[in-house]
Amino acid sequence: MAGVRTATTKAVTYAPQVEKIPLLPGNNFHDDPFNRSTLRKSHGLGKAPTQQDYVPPTEYSHAAHPLGYDPPLRKVKETSDDIQRRWASFDDPYTFMGYFKEPVAESATESYRLRKVAITYYKNDKTLQIREAKTHNSGMMTSVHGGGPLLVRRHVVYDVDATPLDLEDLQIGEEFECYGKVFRILACLGKTREKLQAEGWSVPSDQPFPHEEDLHAKANAIRMQMKGVRQLHSDDMDVKRQAEFAVVGRYSKLHPDAVRGTIQFLGAEGSRHLTYNAYWDDRDTPRGDLHMVVIKYYPEDDTFEVCEKKQVNSGRDGGSKLMCRQRLAKDRQAVRPQHNTFGHKIQYGYLTAGDIKIGETYSIHEKDFFVYDADQFTREWYKKQLGVALPAPVDVEGVLKKHAGGGPVRHYPPAHDGWGTDEDSLGSWKRLMLKPLQKDVGKLLREGHKVLRYRAVLETQQHPSDAERNFVLNYYIATGEYEIIESHARNSGIISGKFLGKTVLHRTDEETGEKVRLSEADLGVGRVVHILGRDFRLMEIDTRSQKFIDGVENDPEPAEVKALVVLLKDLLNQHHETLAGAVRVMATKGKVTVADLEKFFAAHNRPVTRREAKTIISLFDSSGVGYIEFNDFVRMMEYESSQNLDAAANRAAAITLHEVLPAHDTLHDVQSRALAQRQLYERTIRLLRDRLLQRRMKQQEIYRVMAGKQTDSKLDIREFKYGLKHILHLQLSSQEEEILIGALFGSKLKVTFSEFSTFLEGINDM
Repeated sequence: MAGVRTATTKAVTYAPQVEKIPLLPGNNFHDDPFNRSTLRKSHGLGKAPTQQDYVPPTEYSHAAHPLGYDPPLRKVKETSDDIQRRWASFDDPYTFMGYFKEPVAESATESYRLRKVAITYYKNDKTLQIREAKTHNSGMMTSVHGGGPLLVRRHVVYDVDATPLDLEDLQIGEEFECYGKVFRILACLGKTREKLQAEGWSVPSDQPFPHEEDLHAKANAIRMQMKGVRQLHSDDMDVKRQAEFAVVGRYSKLHPDAVRGTIQFLGAEGSRHLTYNAYWDDRDTPRGDLHMVVIKYYPEDDTFEVCEKKQVNSGRDGGSKLMCRQRLAKDRQAVRPQHNTFGHKIQYGYLTAGDIKIGETYSIHEKDFFVYDADQFTREWYKKQLGVALPAPVDVEGVLKKHAGGGPVRHYPPAHDGWGTDEDSLGSWKRLMLKPLQKDVGKLLREGHKVLRYRAVLETQQHPSDAERNFVLNYYIATGEYEIIESHARNSGIISGKFLGKTVLHRTDEETGEKVRLSEADLGVGRVVHILGRDFRLMEIDTRSQKFIDGVENDPEPAEVKALVVLLKDLLNQHHETLAGAVRVMATKGKVTVADLEKFFAAHNRPVTRREAKTIISLFDSSGVGYIEFNDFVRMMEYESSQNLDAAANRAAAITLHEVLPAHDTLHDVQSRALAQRQLYERTIRLLRDRLLQRRMKQQEIYRVMAGKQTDSKLDIREFKYGLKHILHLQLSSQEEEILIGALFGSKLKVTFSEFSTFLEGINDM
């Protein structure tokens, strides 16, 4: 459409018709790329020169559209035929293989090099792309698609006669020039050959690559096969290279060893490694164990890595890597330490894959590892790379069974350093988080009152006065502690009292040589006990301590036995209705034994001692056989004519004290009762004295208040009891009243004021 180009105005005087864009603000395309005069060379895209009389199709006057413009509301959907025609226009490219010669100016061995290329031709737009073939270890970067570097990007390439290159110029055996390089086509892909033949082209056969002309490749092959031995040590080579750089400003060429190291690194399959199964047996040491490990060998740099295969619940924390990746010397003493700065490593004297064999033991950092198997990949690698077949795995079931049957590793505590007790010191060895020492509360409650007392003397005298020294050795059964008290000796010059505080003592076992506790079994009359460098001979033991040793407890109090019998009757009445039912539950084989009583009371949360159970049995055992028969059980319940226990429980006949007391009292029992009576007397007298001091009354006032009702002005027993209870308000038991009456009246029935005053003065002096 021809017309006159108009200037841009704010008013809409045109409508874009070709692009079918709605007539909206912003759809004003003034910058026309087809008529732009400032285009760069790369922006031309090979288009024709600018047309002077060209009118852009995006800007028109209203005169060209008298009826206005009504754009479609939505884009017209493309049909399947349109899509097929559009995709058919994009033909598959044609791919050819060839090479070009690159001149080498500064070389005495070659004047050119052959570089292989792949030529891709696109027929639909007559564009061409040239990519160099990928060459292994060439040092040139590859493209993102995995091929060689891109030499010529896709665009239209013109021949010398200014015509675009086409398929006629790209034939096998032909040459064409592109950017000063002459490319020769040698072959094409099979798909390209089939396509050209289908189009009627005559396609020649593929031509071989001229290897005889590739002098550079031949030189590289010869250079890679060179095997030299480094004449200088790595450290000396470093010094040599530094001297060369200081003189001429450059380093000498790489040694063949360095080249081979690079080939080894590049030829390895990534991070693939060889795997060997081994074990490290360290059970000979005190805290050793059997460690199953995996030894990994990396062929790329001849390094080893050792990882442990930890068993479930093995108790070991931390990572499984025993040794980080590093090279291992065959002989650590012979291999000289390496300190180089140029990345070169010592090639000889270190373990490689060829040195590792199944069934051999290798020392790794002074630890012996036995290799007994390898995985399948390692065996195939040995066959392929070394031509060696590894032997069959070594049977290690015996070692594993021995390890499994040996039980857990025993750990022994260190020797005591002398600070604190052994138990306290062992707390920091047994656990990381310290906890206070746990006490056996049950044992303290049961045996806290038991103390064994011995009279002891020094077996060996360091001074003549030691022969007259006497000691009391106390052993506390509940805690296992010892205490030594020195007896007082007049004019001896030695301070009596505590000779050794409470502590736990140890002795050395003669058989094992271990340090064990000094226990109750090590004590006895006549024995010599070694305590902290001094020998003590035990001369005698007191009566109460002997009872503890013999297992004979003190006789129970009569009141306790009476309470137990009443409790037994109440429990039987609550849980059983008949005597027969009670006997069946309590008795075993028709009789009630000591064990039956202990079991019965323990079941009702009232445990009794064996001594108390024996006392109850002996109380009702009429035949003296040591157990209660049915008739004795009925007599114990005190109701023979009824099968109901209610009456017996209601009566609860009292058991007098003389029935429970043994027939004869020992000297110890008599002394104990006398001491208890003395303590009760003193406590009662002090109670009366304290109450009189609280009232702050004179002796005349106290006597007048108590004996004021008597005509003869004497105080009798009845008035004294009344005064204690109602005037002094003392809550005394009958036994305590009898003690005060006996102390004041004696055998008299009445006392005078002078006798009462003497009694009060006597209790004030106590």
